[in-house]
Amino acid sequence: MNKPNLIKAESAANQVLIEYEITEAPVDPLLIASKKGIIVEAAPLENCFGQFYKLGDKFIILYSNAIDNDRFKRFTVAHELGHYCLAGHPEYLLENSTHHQSKGEHLSHDPYEREADEFAANLLMPKNLFKAQIKKQKTEGMSAIKSLSNSFETSLISTALRYVKLTDIPAAIILSENNKVCWFSASKAFKDIPNLSWPQKGHAIPRESATYDASPQSKEGKASMSTQDWCGGSKDIEIQEEYIDLGSYGKVLTILTAEDYDPEDGMEEDDSPW
Repeated sequence: MNKPNLIKAESAANQVLIEYEITEAPVDPLLIASKKGIIVEAAPLENCFGQFYKLGDKFIILYSNAIDNDRFKRFTVAHELGHYCLAGHPEYLLENSTHHQSKGEHLSHDPYEREADEFAANLLMPKNLFKAQIKKQKTEGMSAIKSLSNSFETSLISTALRYVKLTDIPAAIILSENNKVCWFSASKAFKDIPNLSWPQKGHAIPRESATYDASPQSKEGKASMSTQDWCGGSKDIEIQEEYIDLGSYGKVLTILTAEDYDPEDGMEEDDSPW
């Protein structure tokens, strides 16, 4: 597999939701696994957070007993459940071994891992339910993500990724560690802002940003910034930058929002798309 099939992963998650007539959040991946006859247990895993395991005819999902965040545990189980439900995963991942290890949430570029992440996101945060909750939010940005995280009992990272995928406003998120970008993701409306350059893995966090000074002591912060500070470009568009230090996880989550951006501002009459 060269590229992940994210549509396949979403479809597989939706089939599980239909199969068990799940129409409300939060979704319980441990209960779903139990109904499928999969054993789910905590274990002292090394160098990974989750493990997809086969013993005879039985499938087992193990999650690290070092995980102290219930929402991360739920995503880990949902991710491993994805390996069970996605066509071709058990055959490929267990072809030469009795088990498969997963190291983190949305950190791997391996196509099988990305498909399992996409499955987990769609299972725990079904599109229709999530979009309906976005519309109910009275705020945007980090406060909206926190509220959605509570409603769906999902981690801030997974919720933030789902948020920028499904929101209508210009929004982007950055996961960083030691002031270096781990990954960047943006909503369609943010990507439509012209002439921006996206922060790439390994790029330095801008020194003038609030995120640059993030630490477990400051925990959270925000500032008014410009798209030029983060993404360059020819236009100076005001954005709100908010960050939260993820503590023992060792990383910082940042969201950029441009709620007041009007794509027609400054357009010449001849530039009109109409």
